[in-house]
Amino acid sequence: GEEIMDRIGMAWNMAKHIKRVPYVFFDEKLMSSVENEKWVESVFDDALRNEEFMVYYQPKVTLKNYRLNGAEALCRWMHDGQLILPYRFIPVLEQNGVIADLDRIVWRKVCEFQRQCIDKGYEPLPISINVSRIDIFSMNVPEYLFELLEKYDLSPDMIKVEVTESAYAECGDKIIRTVNELRNYGIIVMM
Repeated sequence: GEEIMDRIGMAWNMAKHIKRVPYVFFDEKLMSSVENEKWVESVFDDALRNEEFMVYYQPKVTLKNYRLNGAEALCRWMHDGQLILPYRFIPVLEQNGVIADLDRIVWRKVCEFQRQCIDKGYEPLPISINVSRIDIFSMNVPEYLFELLEKYDLSPDMIKVEVTESAYAECGDKIIRTVNELRNYGIIVMM
């Protein structure tokens, strides 16, 4: 009886978050998904403290002349020597509203990387970072990014902000104010 109720609860919780289907069946795939979600939730705080999240830089190239013109910051998670791909943890963190904790670490690591490049004499190129709806609602994004740029003595053109599509649909005036503040400071914002 208790196990059946647990399974009904799992299916109900999943159905609440999937708007495009009228019902959800409990099956092994759902069980695996729920177990993954619980695992991510249970180890996330320790993973943050242990600096398990790393930033990889995907190059951006101008097709006309094949010149490197920047990079996109991508987050990867190395846990117990195993690489955890984003599809396993990003949706869970978004659903639980804690993605902003991870985003702040990614943004800091990007600024640290830019500072290291400049200190080594390399010509820095802009790096794109993602800003989500949850980031915008949970913190003052422009203020946080301005403080990072000042701390690492970087010019605003060293980062580009990519605002995720879902933010526009759900944030309205708040997203417009955030974008305007970033642009007024000199940060390029891509929609």
